[in-house]
Amino acid sequence: MLCDRKVVKECVKIWFGSQEAFEETVRSEVLETLMVVLSEEVFTNRWILCVTCPLLWAFMDLSASFSHWEFILSEFWTYTSLNYLLEGLMIWLVAVPSVKNAVIMICKLSRTKGRTLCIEMLRNWMVVFTIAFLLCILIALYVVSRFLQRGAFERFLIFSGCLLVFSIASRICGVAMKAMLKR
Repeated sequence: MLCDRKVVKECVKIWFGSQEAFEETVRSEVLETLMVVLSEEVFTNRWILCVTCPLLWAFMDLSASFSHWEFILSEFWTYTSLNYLLEGLMIWLVAVPSVKNAVIMICKLSRTKGRTLCIEMLRNWMVVFTIAFLLCILIALYVVSRFLQRGAFERFLIFSGCLLVFSIASRICGVAMKAMLKR
């Protein structure tokens, strides 16, 4: 055990020049890299898509319950089952990752400890209400698109367009909040 310590100290001296230089590197460069990895790469898009997979499964189940056994090529885009599947994919692949980025930035902005219990509670409620607000927008877009007096594929196109605008707006908000954090 003692000889391992000597070997490690000698390697540190060869690689960094001195033990103090090694400790300074760990305190500055390694700490900075670790902070980036722990703060930005914990909830990756791959992870969030895996976690929200049951949402896609729900739309797949809904799609399967509306499926028809007969297949008419000219009516392919009017099938309700196809539109449910496409809507689920849009929500899962477009809306969820962009909302995730905005929510993470909101959490980062509000993570400092409040001076009083009241301020701390208000910050926590701000995060909860922001998440609820974003989810309500998604649900409202979906519900409103259900009541449009259009064909199934037209409703899907309208919903998808609104969802893209919502996702772009939430992505821009996430980027703006990230810029605020770096100041």
